[in-house]
Amino acid sequence: MIGYWGMGTLALLAAVFALAFARPWGLRLPKWLLIIPAAIGSVLLSLWGFTYFVMQYLLAVGRVQSAPMYATQDASPMAVWGYFWYALFLIWGISLGAAAYYAEKVRKQNKANHFTK
Repeated sequence: MIGYWGMGTLALLAAVFALAFARPWGLRLPKWLLIIPAAIGSVLLSLWGFTYFVMQYLLAVGRVQSAPMYATQDASPMAVWGYFWYALFLIWGISLGAAAYYAEKVRKQNKANHFTK
């Protein structure tokens, strides 16, 4: 339960944090304060989303079994919503990583252009 709340909170913070890459106030932040947390958040969010699909695959091929207390929940038709939510975590992670990569690339390009003028 702590993991769900923790990753949900991290996802919301990452969404707000991602605005720093698109808003002018983000340029005032030091480079390391943008890039390092974004890279860490990207890895964590992507892994959280990806591991759900790995778990579903392992359940489908019979390599693992649901714990008895979760077997009914995993067999419920509502379990399909997991694909939506965990795909969202995966997309958030990948997009945050892309934003961090692009921001670093733009900052390097701006720095190089500044020195050549």
